Amino acid sequence: MLTPLSRIREYYVEDLAKYKTNASKKAYLTREYKKVEEWAWDLLEAMQRPSRRLHGKYVRRVDYLQASKELDIITELRNNL
Repeated sequence: MLTPLSRIREYYVEDLAKYKTNASKKAYLTREYKKVEEWAWDLLEAMQRPSRRLHGKYVRRVDYLQASKELDIITELRNNL
């Protein structure tokens, strides 16, 4: 089931509230970006396998699209700091 983009954005905005300086906020968003980016690459590689499985779960294109949209949200938040 897809998580609505607004909930993803709210999650990151709430986590950003924990940090005081812009530098620490940017560092947090960079760490999160790298995690999601690695996950997106894993999903993409799994989609190219005949079994289309990653860690025993079937990977759909919508899973990859959600990860890429999450990357867009993180990038937008980082650029707005």
